[in-house]
Amino acid sequence: MGSPFGSGIKTTNTGILLNAAQRLFSSAPPSSTTSLNVPAPGRRPLATTSPIFFETAQQKCGHRFIAASSSGLQGIVGISQVLTSSFLYLSNVTCSGDEQRPPLPSAEETTKTYTPAVGACLPVNASLALKRFTLDFLPVQNSTQHEFVVLLEPGFPSAIKKGLEDLGHKVVATTNPTSVVGAVGWTLYTTIGGVEQSSVNSSSWF
Repeated sequence: MGSPFGSGIKTTNTGILLNAAQRLFSSAPPSSTTSLNVPAPGRRPLATTSPIFFETAQQKCGHRFIAASSSGLQGIVGISQVLTSSFLYLSNVTCSGDEQRPPLPSAEETTKTYTPAVGACLPVNASLALKRFTLDFLPVQNSTQHEFVVLLEPGFPSAIKKGLEDLGHKVVATTNPTSVVGAVGWTLYTTIGGVEQSSVNSSSWF
């Protein structure tokens, strides 16, 4: 929708919010690397693949997961991190039904994989609480040039920041969240939903 509440305008008698798709255009001056998403006559802004719907194929009453994000192109970076952590990496999060969770594979079992989304857990809120990064194309100080910068949310681990800098990335610690992500999912008969705590009062998806 371009922003948490779109354009802020709703249709008569329905309450449906109109989007603010113009905000999805890039604000950077046109160049060889940004010209695809700058405003121009007859052009539509590049839209992110959001909302996203996932379901597991292992069982009919398995896991289903819907997630959406704002902040245009930065939003897809945020939503990708939430989905990745939910489905792959948060296997140590305690959820209801943990007593049926299969044991984690040992280091010797190189062909076996385990994800919480196929086990007994869908850690939506734990994933939303994690700090995230995004990429932005920002002007270079005292120059007409622009460069890609890695933006880290407040509280992002300093060790990772240093590691990125050691690899040659330009890293900036931002004071604001990089994007707003909301998600809802259900596992068997349990519905789980959430949005980032910092955006609870400014999100209209769920």
